[in-house]
Amino acid sequence: MRTVEIDEDILESMFEQVEYLHSLVRTISRLLVSKKPDDLLTTGEAAAILRMSTRHLNNLK
Repeated sequence: MRTVEIDEDILESMFEQVEYLHSLVRTISRLLVSKKPDDLLTTGEAAAILRMSTRHLNNLK
């Protein structure tokens, strides 16, 4: 097992970013619950909007 030393300010910044991402995921989850299937994007449409391949988007999923 390796021990890594991290500056306290950097660690705090990392926690803030994780909290921000968590809040985004919660918000997106709440929005998706109210959507009908026709309101959602296909993987291809989402990949085009994000300017990435469908394979890359699937890997991210």
